[in-house]
Amino acid sequence: MAIQFKEMRPYLARNVRISLCLEETYEYFNYLLKSDIPNKYGELYVYGVGTADVEFSRDVFVEYDETKELNHSFTLYPAIEIFLSKHPRDIQRSKGEYLLFKDLKPYLQIGMNFLIENTKDHSSTYFLSRNDISDDYDDLYVYGISMDIDYNILYSKISYSDHFVNSITNNDLIIVLSNHPRGDIKNETKIIFIK
Repeated sequence: MAIQFKEMRPYLARNVRISLCLEETYEYFNYLLKSDIPNKYGELYVYGVGTADVEFSRDVFVEYDETKELNHSFTLYPAIEIFLSKHPRDIQRSKGEYLLFKDLKPYLQIGMNFLIENTKDHSSTYFLSRNDISDDYDDLYVYGISMDIDYNILYSKISYSDHFVNSITNNDLIIVLSNHPRGDIKNETKIIFIK
């Protein structure tokens, strides 16, 4: 069974930048907020999830030192990066109407930083790679997907060249899990099982 973007979308944090990449063409489409993403991606299948520094137009909330700034109309910002495809991946999935962590885990980028949080006791555990994440989380429900951003770096005086020297990479992908499914999300996606 494959995950379509319309199923994952409600779990994405509202206040993080999101970069969608089409797997067939490698075209990137960057959005400041989840609400900016058009519905046309809903039927596409999730191919992979991670974080990356991507190009965004200059942010009106960031102060720039114009004496050092080169004449560029964009800058790099961390974003949740989601690869989408017209075709589903051949990944086994549990049969259920809600997204479990074991369903999401195979789509996560392997070599990155993860912070797994549990809504039950508000505990969090840090993992250096996907393969380090314990199977103990497999049967928990996905509650949210976000990323940990150092806003002190983002919203300080920065120059274009500083973004490349001090690139804001290796942001933690935060996966919030719960013992119970979210009451405001019901999977209305047609479930597809791949043989």
